[in-house]
Amino acid sequence: MAAEHQFLIKDTSSEAVLNDAVRSMCSMDAINGRYLVQMPVMTCDGSLVSVSVWPEGNGVFVVSDAGAAYFHVANACASDAIFSRVAKEKCAEAGAQFDGASLLFIRIQQDRLKGAIISMASLIREVIDVTLERSFKHKHGHMQEELIRRACDAFPKAHRKEHATVIGNSTTEYEVDLLVDIGGRQLAFELFSKSGNAVNSAYTMLSDISRLEDGPAPIGVTPDRKAIGPKLTLITSVASVIELSASSEIYASLAA
Repeated sequence: MAAEHQFLIKDTSSEAVLNDAVRSMCSMDAINGRYLVQMPVMTCDGSLVSVSVWPEGNGVFVVSDAGAAYFHVANACASDAIFSRVAKEKCAEAGAQFDGASLLFIRIQQDRLKGAIISMASLIREVIDVTLERSFKHKHGHMQEELIRRACDAFPKAHRKEHATVIGNSTTEYEVDLLVDIGGRQLAFELFSKSGNAVNSAYTMLSDISRLEDGPAPIGVTPDRKAIGPKLTLITSVASVIELSASSEIYASLAA
């Protein structure tokens, strides 16, 4: 066992760097009798999760998101109704509670405090990610209509098929939002949002399609390129990416 960890003993500078990194992964601030614990858990937009903790007395603590999950999804213009459904569902799974409006919380004995803080951090991330994903799917119908309209303007003589099946290089079957055939050249359009799950799903699909020798050109379509953030490079590494509201000329240029 000593031999396995010998490098840590010899390389003290590396150990110091590692210790600093680990210590910086979690921090705590005290504000008005409550403690805000920043956890090394990241949401789909790259924000770190913070958990609020305060004592109620008699060894009981409340561990909460302090409304952060709701604030996050509200800023993303997600549906309140979808947030409420997701919060109730995920709190039930995690043994937490939802106040019916905006607060996620766990009331716990002090000997279970550590686990409750970890659980709350994971719960916050899951509620945010799932709410944004489901909200996007809810909006997807309107986005699909807009995609079809713009494709009709850009490719008036092309054959178009919604929810078309495309077999990727791995032989996996995918359903793309729109397949346009322009005289033998095909364009595969896939809508995606800034949700981490949506980006990963679009990347997996478009990457597999891009590896086909004679397959359709993969194209990612999103409402706002800037909103995707650094994750956009995942999609642009394997496909063209345009905004849903792009002009007909930009859509048409994809066939060049």
